[in-house]
Amino acid sequence: MNGVHDMGGMDGFGPVQPEENEPVFHEEWEGRVLAMNRCMGYSRTWNGDISRHAKEILPPHVYLVTRDCMIGTRLPDPTQGAAR
Repeated sequence: MNGVHDMGGMDGFGPVQPEENEPVFHEEWEGRVLAMNRCMGYSRTWNGDISRHAKEILPPHVYLVTRDCMIGTRLPDPTQGAAR
């Protein structure tokens, strides 16, 4: 498989260049989003299957510029029929 959502990623983007001394979170809000995600998982309102589906329904041009922790904010609005 060679789709934007595949676990191995798409061909042609080159090797991953890790950021030296990369912080766990680049911005303070990212830690809060992780905590919210974990709480929703514990309460069974969010899980890995929902998370994966949320990523897979995003158009590639949206997926490629969206941080993983922001996927939930990019879900399609069911009343609009397209990703925000």
